[in-house]
Amino acid sequence: MTTFLPPIGLCIFNTLDKKETIICFLLDEKFTPNNVYNKVDVKETSLVQVEEQRDIPQDGDDDADEEQLPNIKQKSKLSPKEIEEYVGNLKSTAEHWYNTFNPFGDNQLTAKERLWIDRLNRIGIAYFRPLVTVSFISKGVDTTDRILLFKEIERFIFIAFRLGRAFTTFRNNEFYKTARQLRNGEITINQICSLLRQRLENWLKPETGFDYQPFKTYIQRLYKNGHGFYEWNGLRYFLYEYEAEKVHQFGNQKIDWQYFTKSEKDKVSVEHIYPQTANNDYWIEKFKTSLRKKKQYLRVV
Repeated sequence: MTTFLPPIGLCIFNTLDKKETIICFLLDEKFTPNNVYNKVDVKETSLVQVEEQRDIPQDGDDDADEEQLPNIKQKSKLSPKEIEEYVGNLKSTAEHWYNTFNPFGDNQLTAKERLWIDRLNRIGIAYFRPLVTVSFISKGVDTTDRILLFKEIERFIFIAFRLGRAFTTFRNNEFYKTARQLRNGEITINQICSLLRQRLENWLKPETGFDYQPFKTYIQRLYKNGHGFYEWNGLRYFLYEYEAEKVHQFGNQKIDWQYFTKSEKDKVSVEHIYPQTANNDYWIEKFKTSLRKKKQYLRVV
């Protein structure tokens, strides 16, 4: 079996140095003209021969059991078949890699797959894009498996990164590894989902308690900068998903994520408890005894 060589865009690496190493290997060492023209010695596979069985040894058979030396032949160090397999693999993988960026393009994704990949892109897919891509090219993985995986990835990202304020490299080696294992048939989708959930449960269980201090420190820093929860990078995603769920339940008008990311002034935005400009008589009357510091506080929550 030909060793699987991932496309350059799907190479599992953690640092720029490793990325450069893989690129150099593929372009400068593996797929080169010299490897096509250079020959190497290999053992020629022997054909199985059926011999007549004799009960009584006969003259001239003394050396019949002598070990036969293997035939040696030469072949290209890099065969055309190996190039063909790699290019074919590159083609199929690149298509799914592209779909993880453009789930609503002209592709074969199901409606649920489109929904969840779009959701992962909204929340910030982090280092899970290779794993999502591999889920489409691995044997034995169907749509149901993929949706289960996407749900667990989304939960992991929201709790670990948006709430827990974990570093962007948190557990990245572990889940880069699961992408390779899934591609090689060494792990199942259910096992990966269990691993994702276990990593969070170990973090959230009562014995250890959820460490909310990083999130608290992060929000305090936003308050000091005069922004507060309004600038939390998980706020728009959280409120959008909440609103989308209500739309699904009650059939209200569909909302567009682009409205939540546009920077034009006075477009759809997340409102404060207390308005930025409180010129209305209602606000003047209700908060006339409030301290300026309190008003500022209410502007950033």
